[in-house]
Amino acid sequence: MPPYAENDLGVSAQLIGLLLLANAATVAVAQLPIAKLAEGRRRVVMMALAAWMFVGACLLVVAAGAGTDLVYAALLAAAILVGIGECFHTTVLMPLVADLAPAGLRGRYMASMGLSWWIGLAIAPAFGAQLLSVSPAAAFLAAAVVALVAGASALTLERGLPDACRLTPRPHGAHLSQVAEERTR
Repeated sequence: MPPYAENDLGVSAQLIGLLLLANAATVAVAQLPIAKLAEGRRRVVMMALAAWMFVGACLLVVAAGAGTDLVYAALLAAAILVGIGECFHTTVLMPLVADLAPAGLRGRYMASMGLSWWIGLAIAPAFGAQLLSVSPAAAFLAAAVVALVAGASALTLERGLPDACRLTPRPHGAHLSQVAEERTR
């Protein structure tokens, strides 16, 4: 988004830096509350929500490019939404990979998952920049479609997950406090 924001939308380098700061700050601030929110919830729903947040962010960027008076506000909202989506996604995905991996291969599974994330971050700009040079709206709409499909496909994964892996675990202390709370009712 930074080259597009600067070259096509006329956003200054300083304001682009603030967009990146807003994204990073969102991740730093939202990560723990989202992890807490995820406890005991369906993992695939959390992953689908993350994907759909990415869809919303892409649509906000397209709206910013449509020449609205709220260009920077739309980009700022998109940067924040991506940060929140990132937290939803990583909060459930990495522990799911750890739960599904055989104990002796857990490190390899985790490394493969981490590598796949970075491969995507390395390849996407190469293809995205080409599409962006042809049509910025097409580039972000294509990304939105990919994220939409990913969110929908995440929901179909639940049937293939073992029952023990469908929910994000709760810390052991949380379970004990819930038992105690239920006994007092």
